[in-house]
Amino acid sequence: MIKFKRIRGKTNPSAFNIFQGGIFPSSLRFSSIYDLIDPVEPFFRSIPFDKEEAIEIINKMINKLETDFDTIGQKEAFFLIFLDDILKIREKILETSFLGLEDRILKDFESMVSSLSKIGIEITDCPDIFFVDQYPHPFDEMIWLAASIFPEDERNYGAKSGIYFRNDKIVPYLSTSLAGHELMHFVMEEDHKILPTRLEEGICDLVGSLYLTLQIHDPDTSKNIMRNNLFSYPSEEIWNLYAYNLKQAGLIYKEYGLRGICWLVNQNNRSSKIKAVERKLLKGRIPELGIESGNFDEDLTAILNELIGFPLNLVVSPLAYYSACNIEIGISSLDIIKDLNLYKDEALEAFNELEFMFPLIARKDNIIMDEIIKNYIDLNVLRYRIDRKWIEELIRDIIDKRGLRK
Repeated sequence: MIKFKRIRGKTNPSAFNIFQGGIFPSSLRFSSIYDLIDPVEPFFRSIPFDKEEAIEIINKMINKLETDFDTIGQKEAFFLIFLDDILKIREKILETSFLGLEDRILKDFESMVSSLSKIGIEITDCPDIFFVDQYPHPFDEMIWLAASIFPEDERNYGAKSGIYFRNDKIVPYLSTSLAGHELMHFVMEEDHKILPTRLEEGICDLVGSLYLTLQIHDPDTSKNIMRNNLFSYPSEEIWNLYAYNLKQAGLIYKEYGLRGICWLVNQNNRSSKIKAVERKLLKGRIPELGIESGNFDEDLTAILNELIGFPLNLVVSPLAYYSACNIEIGISSLDIIKDLNLYKDEALEAFNELEFMFPLIARKDNIIMDEIIKNYIDLNVLRYRIDRKWIEELIRDIIDKRGLRK
């Protein structure tokens, strides 16, 4: 039986948790969620955990974005294309229930334990789940949304073993994915004195965060959670490492399937076996890993195929993205600039960015000769970057009107 413990305190979720609950499961076109959530976090954290209040703020953001511009430069292009993304975030929030988040995480967690059993991974001692204001000492300085404290930690420091969530950092969809990741760490934990390898982290994401989430949510939602969490650009280097870890584990899955991954997880000498497999993997000797093969999940395979080949840094300016959405073969880029009322100097730089930085369009005498770039747009592979000062500007008037500016 899974134990469910909430240690009540002064911290609670806020509208920021609701806002993130609309971001992570959505298919968005900007390159870094952190360039959005970091500037708005202080403001949204000052708003209560109330869906209607969160939607009210987002509606005000949308009203500011719905502006007719005489001429379009970088900032105006950002407003135009960001509008579509903020509408997706609002739609996801509207269709999501934010009641009983802790109970939902527990229910999802129990489902994940059952799903692991079905693919051959048995959990003999299921970890407790704690919801706390602060992680116990000596882990109280950690800023993670979720954390695992192992039996070895309990013996050494007295902190109760289990999976911990911060009360103020619970995020719908994402917290379920993180619960799966931490669950896999408990499954794979042999001796906590041995730090997990990068491949072990990748397996925890592949099985825990992705496959187990697929048993709860639809494929698009599951993919979006993973992509938004690990594939932002730019982001802190640690998230690039986690994306790399997932790709490592994905290469093993593509060759050996879930049966191979589970066989590796179930080894008695798991740590040394994973290190040996990782060494061969780094040398490109995937067919020589000597592990069992089978059980390829169709949805998991499709998502991993997409994520393994995902070009992390295929990112352009907002005006370049906006221009790319409107190109046509045989039309002069100068005519496009004129027809769209673009600032000429900024637009010419944007076209040069598309042509030379990522040769995605071909021009001869300024005539568009190829529009393959539209494939990248349709597949949501080409992304646009956010300038944080535009996000700050977007919410400035809202802050002033609510009297929250110091």
